[in-house]
Amino acid sequence: MPFGHFLPHTALLTIAATKPPVSTFLPDSAGWSGEKHRNFSVKSAYSIVAEVNNMPQCKDWDIISQFRGLPRVRVFLWLCYHGSILTNGERQRRHLTEDPSCTICGAVNEDVSHVLRECFVARSLWSRLVKIERLEEFLRMKFCKWLILNVRQPDYFPVHGVDWDVLFGSLLWCLWLKRNNFVFVSAELDSDTTFQRGYRLMEESLRARQIVRCGRSAIVAQSRTMGHWIAPPENWIKINTDGARSITSGILELQQRCWEIQFRFTCREGNIPADIMARLVQQGALVYHRYLDPPLMVREALDADKRSLMAN
Repeated sequence: MPFGHFLPHTALLTIAATKPPVSTFLPDSAGWSGEKHRNFSVKSAYSIVAEVNNMPQCKDWDIISQFRGLPRVRVFLWLCYHGSILTNGERQRRHLTEDPSCTICGAVNEDVSHVLRECFVARSLWSRLVKIERLEEFLRMKFCKWLILNVRQPDYFPVHGVDWDVLFGSLLWCLWLKRNNFVFVSAELDSDTTFQRGYRLMEESLRARQIVRCGRSAIVAQSRTMGHWIAPPENWIKINTDGARSITSGILELQQRCWEIQFRFTCREGNIPADIMARLVQQGALVYHRYLDPPLMVREALDADKRSLMAN
């Protein structure tokens, strides 16, 4: 071996122990790459298929796992993504029923997309919250992509994108509860709107996150003073504004008038309509916008204030 002195002794021994190809060996043949012994097994095939199917879903799971809403809603979103909730279509696939149609509207096949997006109960809800120019795309997009996009880009579809990812998940959960209540409890759609329930659930979610960040004691102390909106005395006019809005020039103008003026601080929870309007302005970067009718979110908050006044 003329070049043997260039290689270490262990490499020379390895080369010497390797058998060269000889005519007595069997010819080359196909083998299964999933096993070291090249023989096929169901276990190795399942491992390969499972790995391939899970590869594109890891990124989507990361998005769903970062959902800011309640944990039960996060799990529900994951089940919706996989089409695992027991709609009539899924129940038929599992041989639990022979009728896959929608109990509410009579559609031929009730799948997860139909319950949460296409049925008239869901469609009437989304048509009030989604931008008109993107409503068709909202209703036609592939379901999994639609679900992820609303959680990942909360300002893409809605008219008002403030906390839309949390509200979106909460509304999906409430739509599913409403469907189940109609099917299993009563044959009537309850009067309490899905939006009202979803909005309350969103507030509960954001409040829970605030408790985690600030501590329960601080939140409890704040809740003792938040109260609700208080009507002004007779012959008085009350103007509600948000603390993030600069009103210095307006205050100076009011002080120059022959009016009796009082200023009173109210916590955000006691001035929800003004807080919502301020967030809408911040999200839309509007300097001034006049509403002839209150936006949907503000209308719900105003109704809640009215109920509080009637209860007291």
